[in-house]
Amino acid sequence: MAHAQIQAVATGSAGAQIVMVGRVDHRDVVARPSDEAPSGDAPVTLLHLPPPAPGAQLDGPAARALAAQLGDAAFDFVRTRAPDHLLLVGGDTAISLLTRLHVTRLEVVSELLPGMPLTRAALPDGTELHVVLKAGNHGQAETLTTLVARLLACDGE
Repeated sequence: MAHAQIQAVATGSAGAQIVMVGRVDHRDVVARPSDEAPSGDAPVTLLHLPPPAPGAQLDGPAARALAAQLGDAAFDFVRTRAPDHLLLVGGDTAISLLTRLHVTRLEVVSELLPGMPLTRAALPDGTELHVVLKAGNHGQAETLTTLVARLLACDGE
């Protein structure tokens, strides 16, 4: 379901930038629609892992290592692009990124969809950003698209 949600964002969010990070067949992958680095012009940049191989374990140490790899890529993106909003999918990915950002507390602002809160995080430098948390592989095909639209509508809250 997660990759169906990613595809829905790719086709449904105007200006969405899709960036795949990770390892496929023991080689590093950073696949983009173009060969350029993610630009700051797109309202949405989606970083994701490649689809898992058939029969791959979706939990356990290997899955947590992949989530940490995605968290590292997201940390680099946040550090260089300073977005106002993050939509984090999967608990291991969220823990990895929020730990790297030194976020120790999330304040719930509202619930964008059932079980998917909009929160506010304070970074150590005093910067605040909105963080949406979504369980991995949860929801319908349009769930990410809906969350992105609702998150972008929260500007100024």
